[in-house]
Amino acid sequence: MSFKYCLTLLLISFFLNACSSINYQSKRDTLEGYADKSLGNDVFEVTFQTHHKGSHLSQIKNLALRRAVEISTLHKKPFFIVLAEKSEIKDELVTIPEQKILSFSGTGSGSTMHSGGVYQEVETIIPAHIKEFSIQKVVLKVKLLTEYEDGAFSSSENFN
Repeated sequence: MSFKYCLTLLLISFFLNACSSINYQSKRDTLEGYADKSLGNDVFEVTFQTHHKGSHLSQIKNLALRRAVEISTLHKKPFFIVLAEKSEIKDELVTIPEQKILSFSGTGSGSTMHSGGVYQEVETIIPAHIKEFSIQKVVLKVKLLTEYEDGAFSSSENFN
């Protein structure tokens, strides 16, 4: 089998596996994950979003609650309460960068010849393009508590 064929199969299997579940991670520069910010007085806004089709808002809410548990634990507060909750589904256009593959050969006459007769060939396997994603998002406003109140969650609860 050729290297390109093996790489293509690997990329396809990775893509199919990535589509099967929601990743619990910090959002940062991705379309999926959590984000949070302090609003002061032990109140935080916790957001979780995903682009996976077939995801349910209840799953996304549980992942936002999981992040709220982490924040409560980090601040050494045994409880938290959800003050407000909103969910939304929106379409977002995202620029997908060009994907390239590098291959090396021991001999050749390519324009990218390196010392020792090894040359590098760069081939674009997926051109840059714009893709529309349907983003599902849950935003929770939570207050950290030192004592239990009606409706409060414990920082030891498991929201997996």
